[in-house]
Amino acid sequence: MPDPTLPGSATAAAPSKKRNRHGHNRGVPPPPSFDFDALADGTLLSEVEAAAILRLSTNTLTAWRLRDDKRRDDRLAWIRLPNGHVRYTAAAIRAYLALGPRKKKQSNGAPAPAPRRRGRPRKPLAQPRAEAAAGTAE
Repeated sequence: MPDPTLPGSATAAAPSKKRNRHGHNRGVPPPPSFDFDALADGTLLSEVEAAAILRLSTNTLTAWRLRDDKRRDDRLAWIRLPNGHVRYTAAAIRAYLALGPRKKKQSNGAPAPAPRRRGRPRKPLAQPRAEAAAGTAE
């Protein structure tokens, strides 16, 4: 009789959940377990804590940091520590929240450009024949 505790055994139980090999969740973290209003302005918060307060994905915060510095004034300020870790101050998060919702760019009446498609271009749509269109008008 095969031993069910051995890895090669036919009766060994299969793992029920796939292992997360990335080490952490990059989605929206759960709400913070602390009172943000009680924190001092100089308190350093990790990326996960800042994302929990702002209810954003940690991927969003990373993307904002990696953008070029042209739009530095309208983003969330961050600090890189000597060990390479990124931290956000409570004052910077409060300042970002005080900006309010982002305003959409005003259009000048021109239609928005069509998004570029990747791959092969589509075939042109078939145009209705003139006689078929004339026959339906009668």
